[in-house]
Amino acid sequence: PPPSPKVIPLSRKGWSEEAIVEGLLAGETAAGGALYDRVQARVNQIVWRVLGADPDHDDVVNQVFVTALGSISKLRKASSLDSWMVGITLNTIRYELRKRRLRRIFSPFERDVIDEGPEGSPERQLVSKRFYAAMDRLRPDDRIALTLRFVEGLSLSEVAEMTGCSLATIKRRLNRARKALERQARQDRVLATWIGGDHGS
Repeated sequence: PPPSPKVIPLSRKGWSEEAIVEGLLAGETAAGGALYDRVQARVNQIVWRVLGADPDHDDVVNQVFVTALGSISKLRKASSLDSWMVGITLNTIRYELRKRRLRRIFSPFERDVIDEGPEGSPERQLVSKRFYAAMDRLRPDDRIALTLRFVEGLSLSEVAEMTGCSLATIKRRLNRARKALERQARQDRVLATWIGGDHGS
């Protein structure tokens, strides 16, 4: 008999949104790996931008994927997989920030921020520490909006779409966050040099 054709497994990175979603719904382990390959860079970037060099970074990212795998049946359209994952990431970060605020209310402590790394200058590391310490005092939704707008550089409409809010709500959150940071900057000469300029609206 003729030899059987050789089966060449498809690279996980070659999976389409539809194949990933179908695989996850069918309980295929490889589909979970394909989802991770597809969105892990974006998820890590968003968590990093909002939380900074945070000791719980990996735990937050892991929770994003745990939540996604457990709620994949709620995804209405496979073509929306990427934006759906962004939404889960933002919701996971929001929950983490709210949990930390409650923890600080009942047990105040200084946040231990990890330095940017050996490649960062001492001045840059200091700014990073002060900035994220100040960000910790913002409301979670305000912090997310400010990060997406001014750190990620998204437009107002893009921020509104990613967070599921109206433009008016996003503008209100940004205005509140900037005022809060400016109040803190007036008491901190390091932050004052960063926040002093006009970043637009």
